[in-house]
Amino acid sequence: SGEESGGALDVADMRRYAKYSGGYRPDSSTINMFWSVVEEMTPAECGQLLRFVTSCSRAPLGGFRYLQPPLVIHKVDCEASALVLLGGKDVDR
Repeated sequence: SGEESGGALDVADMRRYAKYSGGYRPDSSTINMFWSVVEEMTPAECGQLLRFVTSCSRAPLGGFRYLQPPLVIHKVDCEASALVLLGGKDVDR
């Protein structure tokens, strides 16, 4: 199902059915960091994330396989700021 007991987001289900474009792949370092952050989110934060990406704060009935359109994480090329030199360049940019 799209939600686990207690209303927690099933991050594994969300991740399983996510799509990637613009150069991102499931094994991109930025994508791995994204999922690490999502796994640490509170249920309220997960609801806010879902509302941002789907306009609904609840997981799709039956799980993310039924989300239409599917969740797509798209990389947009952008110029890195000078601050990147201090912290190291994100190799996925």
